[in-house]
Amino acid sequence: MTDEQLIALYEERDEQAIALTEAHYGAYCNTIVRTMLDTKEDCEECLADVWVRVWNAIPPTHPRDFKAYVARVTRNTACDRLRAAYAQKRSRHRGCDALEEWEELVPSTCNVEQEAEWKDLFDRFLQSLSKQSRVIFVKRYWFMLPIERIASELDVKEDRVKTCLLRTRRKLKQFLEKEGVSI
Repeated sequence: MTDEQLIALYEERDEQAIALTEAHYGAYCNTIVRTMLDTKEDCEECLADVWVRVWNAIPPTHPRDFKAYVARVTRNTACDRLRAAYAQKRSRHRGCDALEEWEELVPSTCNVEQEAEWKDLFDRFLQSLSKQSRVIFVKRYWFMLPIERIASELDVKEDRVKTCLLRTRRKLKQFLEKEGVSI
């Protein structure tokens, strides 16, 4: 089933759309959630929330890139769980630092029209980076991995990862300002 067919099912309010989306993108979304949340139960609850959010958003939303849209809803839902856990002071989750760093750079919400623009902006920005900087940036701010794990996976020192992230955040800020995006 194509993404357009899935979106059409949502627009027809066919409940089968949820099950088909879960079958089509469940493993992908699960991978995103597992990197961000600690427990299996949190991951399962988060994914259940994702399917509800997608159901509630379509219509009126009609995403251009359904996979990217579902990934963003998944990531945002996991980020909301991180914020809630931190607000309740249950724990200082490993992703909270990355989330705070990220939110200093970009707005936390945008509508569907802006989403396509943001995707294009970030694609262009990421393409401007070296491969290692791009990998470090994505691991930290998309998957919310701790610096220690990134350093270990890439076999580099933690200080190198921290320095790379600092420089990349500065580059992103300059890039967004050059593109006329106000933060």
